[in-house]
Amino acid sequence: MLQTQDQSLEEFFHLKLHIPLLSHVIKLIDKQGVSIDRNGVAEEIVRLFTANCNGGTLITWLGKIDDKSDQTIKSFMNSLMTSVMTSKLAYRLLSLRSTDFDDIHQILRGSNNIPKEKWELYLFNYAVYIHFNFIEHEAKSFSVVPYVHSVLRNHFKNNEEQLKQHLSAARASLSLVKENPGLYLVKRFSKDQLRLFKAALQFTDQTILVRKALQANRQASSFAKKLVGETAVATFKSMLENEELVQGLQAVLLDNEAVRLLKAIMREVNGVGDFSLLLTNLGAEMNSKEVEVVTKLDQLIKDEKTLELLKTSMVDASSVTMFKDALESEGRLKLVDDMLSSTELDSATILNGILDNKKRVQFLKEVLQDDTRLKLFRSALDDKIGVKMFKSALKDKKLVKGIDAVLKDKNQVFFLRVAVKDKGLANLFQAALEDKDTEHVENFLKALNEKKLANVFRSLLNEKFNVGWLETAVGTEGRKITRDLDKSERCMLLDEMIEYVDSLIKKRRQKG
Repeated sequence: MLQTQDQSLEEFFHLKLHIPLLSHVIKLIDKQGVSIDRNGVAEEIVRLFTANCNGGTLITWLGKIDDKSDQTIKSFMNSLMTSVMTSKLAYRLLSLRSTDFDDIHQILRGSNNIPKEKWELYLFNYAVYIHFNFIEHEAKSFSVVPYVHSVLRNHFKNNEEQLKQHLSAARASLSLVKENPGLYLVKRFSKDQLRLFKAALQFTDQTILVRKALQANRQASSFAKKLVGETAVATFKSMLENEELVQGLQAVLLDNEAVRLLKAIMREVNGVGDFSLLLTNLGAEMNSKEVEVVTKLDQLIKDEKTLELLKTSMVDASSVTMFKDALESEGRLKLVDDMLSSTELDSATILNGILDNKKRVQFLKEVLQDDTRLKLFRSALDDKIGVKMFKSALKDKKLVKGIDAVLKDKNQVFFLRVAVKDKGLANLFQAALEDKDTEHVENFLKALNEKKLANVFRSLLNEKFNVGWLETAVGTEGRKITRDLDKSERCMLLDEMIEYVDSLIKKRRQKG
């Protein structure tokens, strides 16, 4: 990155610097072997490829480039399968680059003769990851089950009854596992809240960030409870939203001498106008530190309510400490917001681009007009087999041309996956397409924004019981809960698979 201007990813990939980087990481993984998870190298690799840079992240760029480095990227994905942690990076990269579910066989299996059991483990782990991906627009929600079925049939040559027996045995073995917190979370929390848990547990840096934010938020809540009256509480909450005020007060509170002066000043002043009077009447008698503190307060404290809150916060050492800790809360919460927002789409910009394209709007209106077309469209957004099914079933030249145009814009594909993921969102989207100059667009964007992880996190903070579970997850139980969530999602996929195979058996018997 140091060889590029402004650490630009666009220039980084233009100069093809990703090729030596990937080659180096492949050699590093091969050298580390099975110890890669224990010594922290796996986490460093994940951190490197998912960190925000100028222009995005390395992993998303690798997911979209189309150049002569394809074989190097395939080798990179194969190497990532060495560890549990980096394997998820491989699954994410493969799902971004491939629209063919069967590519996991060619790419991740490589040329080695992997035993059937291990290959099936890779297949299911990949399927679970992309089906339940916490990055919602990257998840492939509608194609996984039929194509896992297809791959298993093609590679293992089972008939439906044998396949059901095999899947049921796998599901039964997981049922023997003692009920775990992960399974409880799946039952207790919404899908969006589960995505939040998974995002918070991706790797240590993110977990620590969320943990510290929750600790600071608890301190802020404790301080707010100590305040007397709704006005004081409202003033405190308003204060936390004023970034300039918070940073200014934090700067004063970091200096012990300034804190001592602040306590004395709070005893002397009776209104916000007193700060300027102190400077006018006693400025000549003050030392430089006193002038500095009073001047700072004169600049920061603009209303009587804030002044009263500050006076309350300075009554004793305990109050000062609580106030100081509480001021950290919003800053730490914003750090979590930024972390969670780093994987989100710019929904408003993408939607405006769609609404400004008359042909695109007309195409989307037509595919949303009934459930059959909607189902086909969802699958088409997931992979190329879904595209073939869409074209074959509808046999309409305009719709064929329309789906081809949509698929050329990766951001629109990502956006549309979320926009039509469930019937409620699809209805709101349809209303926005029908009349883009009304509140329908605002309602649709509001629904999308509520699903963004930063907003899910903020909403969860108001749910005492659920916050407690998140605190547990990002505390000492993080790794265990992550493993348990993985097992629970594997159970859910197997349940969906068994139900799907049952439906195929039933259809065949009805025909026979």
